[in-house]
Amino acid sequence: MNNRRQRLKTLLRPQPSIRNKLVALSFSFLLITVGLVVLLVYAQQKHLLQTQWAESMAAQARLLATNSQAAVAFLDQREADRLLSSLAINPAVEAGRGILTNGQVLATYQRDPQAPQSFPVGEQAAAFLDQHLIVREPILLAGQSQPAGYIELLVSLGQYHQTMRQTMGETVMLLLLALAALLLISRYVVGRITAPLENLDRLVKQVSRDGRLDQRLNTNSRDEIGRLSRGFNQMLDSLQARDSELAAYRNTLETKVSERTQALRDAMAEARRANRAKSEFLARMSHEIRTPLNAITGLSRMVLESPLEPQQYEYLGQVMESSDALLGIINDVLDYSKIEAGGLTLESRPFSLDKVFQSTGSLFSARARAHGLDLRFVHSGEIPPVLLGDSLRLGQILINLVGNAIKFTPQGEIEVSVRTAAQLPDQRISLEFAVRDTGIGIPAEQQETLFSPFTQADSSITRRFGGTGLGLAICRQLVELMGGRISLESSPEHGSTFRFTVIFALPAEAIAGSPPPAANSTKERNLPRWAGERVLLVEDIAINRTIAVSLLQRVGLSVGIATNGQEALDLLEKEEFRLVLMDIQMPIMDGLTATRAIRAEPRLATLPVIAMTAHATVEDQQQTQEAGMNAHLTKPITPQLLYDTLSRWLPPIGEQAPAEPSAEAENAVAWPPLPGIDKAAGLALHMHRPELYRQSLHAFRRDFAGIDQRIRQALLDGNGIEARQLAHSLRSVAGSLGAARLVDATRQLEQALSGASDAATNESLLMTFAHEIRIVIDGLAALPPLISLPLARNITDWNEFAAMFDQLATSLTAADARSERLFGQLKNALGGHPKVDADGATLLGEISALIDDVEYEAAREKLQTLRRTLSAARP
Repeated sequence: MNNRRQRLKTLLRPQPSIRNKLVALSFSFLLITVGLVVLLVYAQQKHLLQTQWAESMAAQARLLATNSQAAVAFLDQREADRLLSSLAINPAVEAGRGILTNGQVLATYQRDPQAPQSFPVGEQAAAFLDQHLIVREPILLAGQSQPAGYIELLVSLGQYHQTMRQTMGETVMLLLLALAALLLISRYVVGRITAPLENLDRLVKQVSRDGRLDQRLNTNSRDEIGRLSRGFNQMLDSLQARDSELAAYRNTLETKVSERTQALRDAMAEARRANRAKSEFLARMSHEIRTPLNAITGLSRMVLESPLEPQQYEYLGQVMESSDALLGIINDVLDYSKIEAGGLTLESRPFSLDKVFQSTGSLFSARARAHGLDLRFVHSGEIPPVLLGDSLRLGQILINLVGNAIKFTPQGEIEVSVRTAAQLPDQRISLEFAVRDTGIGIPAEQQETLFSPFTQADSSITRRFGGTGLGLAICRQLVELMGGRISLESSPEHGSTFRFTVIFALPAEAIAGSPPPAANSTKERNLPRWAGERVLLVEDIAINRTIAVSLLQRVGLSVGIATNGQEALDLLEKEEFRLVLMDIQMPIMDGLTATRAIRAEPRLATLPVIAMTAHATVEDQQQTQEAGMNAHLTKPITPQLLYDTLSRWLPPIGEQAPAEPSAEAENAVAWPPLPGIDKAAGLALHMHRPELYRQSLHAFRRDFAGIDQRIRQALLDGNGIEARQLAHSLRSVAGSLGAARLVDATRQLEQALSGASDAATNESLLMTFAHEIRIVIDGLAALPPLISLPLARNITDWNEFAAMFDQLATSLTAADARSERLFGQLKNALGGHPKVDADGATLLGEISALIDDVEYEAAREKLQTLRRTLSAARP
């Protein structure tokens, strides 16, 4: 049963062999040919039979029409019936009639009166229907050109169809017999052609299955198949010969492999022992050498501090230099041996990246200055202030790279920068450091082995600069221990850039982007001091301008103000500035566009431009760098970070002690509870100046009350850009006031408005934002009004006016927020002064506007003009 099924399956679905494919191809061709012949015969036979039937019936109809002329002429119905009855002798005619031209039926004939046939309407002489043939012949009377009537015959096509079926049956049978004969012939021919290929296929399967190479193909064909068969026989000959050779080798191979495997194991064990012994020896020798070397360096320093002859001092200095170099080499060897032996473990302690940079900078600053190099450290504002990790090993990596950069940089600059590479799960962060120099560079073919131990770019490096070649190998291994990788970008004479990533943990209380600590547990560092250098502040938000101007004027800088990028470009054409502090998101022209325009101007190509913006992502920093900005500060601006950044691009003339918070001023302000605001953080960002901080709080309440409704209305109007700008403006200000929760809610809303969030998400975030802003605004309502001391009135003594002028001028010079109150007192006192004419009133209005715009320096100049005017007018 199974065999039958298998044979039936093979018959219905033959194997896709070449034989079957060729047979199928030839059968398809024959089948198409037979089908076309059948169609041709059918068409020809149909046309022939129809023509014969039409002519035969038309002849009979003409005979009746000729004989019916007299009956039609005399309208003899009896004679007409007699003539039509002659149709009975033709069994194919089922009905006939004589009809006049006016439609009157003269006579009819029905073969079966019980089932009379109806005549279809028509004028054709002969028409074939499905089952009948209609023949219509005109009756012409003598001497007339128009017919007097017609003879119509309704002829059955039964015999016609029978003849067609018989003819086509015979034709199809004959063609099928021919098709079968041709199919057998094609199978025979195809079989003869494909037989050698099938033999070759069977031999290939047999060789593959059994692995026997002693069988061959027998073929006498001289065509392509014959050449293929002979080539296959030759291949089998070659494989059989090779198998014989391999069999000979196989007899001895296992023995050789066993012997060599054992030798390799012994060699690897010996290498491990030698490597371990080498590491132990290096570690032991490094310790042994460092002990007397420390004594040498220590005693040498003591001797250098004693009175010495110049020649002795010089010799001893050379001893110290050689000792330091030798100590560095020994430290490298010891560290490398520790790492190689797996004895180096990393610590995890809290540390500040600023301190690591400061320590590295202090170590190399003198050497960099001696070589005429500009060494700077660029710190991204987005880096958390506290990290968990091994700061000592991070410093070791930086010391190695910076030391190499100074060694191989004859002139130019060295820059050490850091940015956030990725925020990782489990409270971890990946930082990317870059050490870039403008030194001699390294050829591409020598970079691959640069991180290998005891390797330098070429042998002349050791002779010219010294060293062991272990520094970069140690850096690579330390970086890998810290979960990162190190790479190099360099070309000869174009400097080098070493990049490495390391992973640190974040303390539990550290939150990326949170406001900085309100106060330091240690004493604040001295502030830098400038001598009135002119800087340009580009900021569109008044509160931010107030804070920034106060910070800048506090350290002796002269400040020009622009509220957008276009105003900044206009001021730069008129005035000369030493540095620009640029906001990013502003109306009319943003900071990126303005910076590109600055860089396109040759006169301003080297002007330092520092971004001061609430945009803090890596992409934002990349954009500012691509636009040509030199540094990126993230709002809220920490005063010390601002001063450190300014110092890198605009060197100060000296230092000054930081201003101590005034206890009297602090106590003079009755601080109510401020929900949603960290007052300590806000005061720290305002340099612990309560009056300035309170002025910012009042301005925030005045400018941003109801901003949630303004954002909602902008969204209803379809103006998503305005809504996002409002949120961005509030976020940049709220951070400076210490409103951390409001900053977080605003950041989430701004991010949602910047993306493709749905309306439900936007509404939820907007409700959260509205809740936070109401908490802050409602709390600020409890603030007491700005201090307004009793105003002096009816002053007649000029010395009192002079004291008020001096007090206001001093306040403007220090960028003190009390300047507005002091000016109000002076203006009130001058209100009834007889010498204050229209020009004086105009000057008072200009001074008031300048103080409102935080342009304190310009206000002070106008104040001096007013004072000179009134002094000249007094009696």
